[in-house]
Amino acid sequence: MALSEKEIFFQRLYTRTKSLCLLEDECNIYRLKSNVKTLEQLYIFLQDDKNLSEELSLSYGNWLYEIKIILEALLEKSTEEKIKVLDKLPRTYPSMTYDSSKDTEDNDSLSTNVVNATLRNRYYKDCRDDLLYNKKNNNETDSSVHQTVYYADLRKELFGDETVLGHDNTELSNDAYMLQQNEKQEKLANELLNLTKAMKSNFQATRKVLKDDNALLDTMSQKFDKSKDKLNIESKNLSLHARGSLCDCLTFLMIFVVVWSFIGMAMMMRFFPKNVV
Repeated sequence: MALSEKEIFFQRLYTRTKSLCLLEDECNIYRLKSNVKTLEQLYIFLQDDKNLSEELSLSYGNWLYEIKIILEALLEKSTEEKIKVLDKLPRTYPSMTYDSSKDTEDNDSLSTNVVNATLRNRYYKDCRDDLLYNKKNNNETDSSVHQTVYYADLRKELFGDETVLGHDNTELSNDAYMLQQNEKQEKLANELLNLTKAMKSNFQATRKVLKDDNALLDTMSQKFDKSKDKLNIESKNLSLHARGSLCDCLTFLMIFVVVWSFIGMAMMMRFFPKNVV
């Protein structure tokens, strides 16, 4: 039975897509996405084809499912997640009737088992490298510890049982030296802890002083507002009292002028009497 044009295009695109899955280039991810989308559209058209047998339709669906799983695995960031996604791939499918003599070496190299095994070997190698070189699963402290142990073993292997001079110029073994360093670290840690406690106490005392100062400032601000109100009232009273005092002064001045005018007239009349004709 001859294949239709859509089937031929589907099979060719499927073969090219699987070949892209074996490459480690990250730029192929975008091409894989585009190819998977095109394969989905072609599969929808093939399902509407009445001449397509049920077995071939099921086979094409399995192919598309495989490509989707592989693309999902490639999109994962961690190697463990990639391996978990690859576990979704079925190991075997129901037997299909086809002519095996028409298979080529390229199809054998791109079979589901070969692609699955290739990707798994690649991801297992990444996991092994991560564990050996301690890239992802160990923090910086563990890395420094392993590095120190490694250098200590290497130094011991090269120079034998190396000795270290202490503070009193006595020879110390590796264990004694490590014990001495641990004591120094504990002493330094205790000093840092005491310093932290002292800083905490100082911060608490400063916080208490600032709190008391703020309360005192609030009290003084309230007293200032009250004094300002009283000062305004006293200023108004003083202004009224000043006006009354000015009026009293003017009154007494007028009385004084009138009295002295009367006295002056009387004295003039006395010293300068009127001549009688």
